[in-house]
Amino acid sequence: MQQNSYLTIEPQSIIADGNAFAVGKIDLRDKFDNPVIGRSNDIALIGDNSTIQFSKITETANGNYQAHIRGTKAGLSQITATIDSITVTQSLGFLTDNKTVKIHSVKVMAPYTVTANGKDKVIIQAQITDKHNNPVSKGVTVGWISDLGKLAAPLSMTNKQGIAEITLSSTQAGKAKVTAVLNNQQSVNADHIVTFTEGDISASLSTVAIFLTLLSQGQIKRP
Repeated sequence: MQQNSYLTIEPQSIIADGNAFAVGKIDLRDKFDNPVIGRSNDIALIGDNSTIQFSKITETANGNYQAHIRGTKAGLSQITATIDSITVTQSLGFLTDNKTVKIHSVKVMAPYTVTANGKDKVIIQAQITDKHNNPVSKGVTVGWISDLGKLAAPLSMTNKQGIAEITLSSTQAGKAKVTAVLNNQQSVNADHIVTFTEGDISASLSTVAIFLTLLSQGQIKRP
């Protein structure tokens, strides 16, 4: 039955939202190519991630069986059908649900304190996911706001890991709160405040003045 039995999955990729489904079709035939009927209760379907769920396997025609496959974890999964000692496997892709994007976290990458010299920079990263915490695909736009300093840009886009990154610098000492914003108006503050400290005293930019006080009778009082 091994050579004449098949597992097909259509479509080959679905949204990992728990609602979209693919249809797994199993065609069972014996070595003489005759359909193997009445075995729906003997077929086992297994996925390689814990979120994958299967509907009840039904026989749609003589020797043809099918089940619906759903899941909520993005990535490429292997679906395996087993009956007796026969095992067949096919791949199924689960895609991130970009319609439900959210800001999962916003992190300031250490160090959190730098000098306010306009050159030292702090990196801030926003992790963008769908509602099931799957990282979104590349190209989702994230807006940035800071109440102190200068952001490298007001917008940045997610990479393949769903991370959008920006840098912040300042010429003014103080504390900066950085916020990431999505186009659905969701906003999340960074997990740390960024602190910009004063630099060392610059001799070329500092002036020491000595003032003379003129007294009566031409006397000079030195401080």
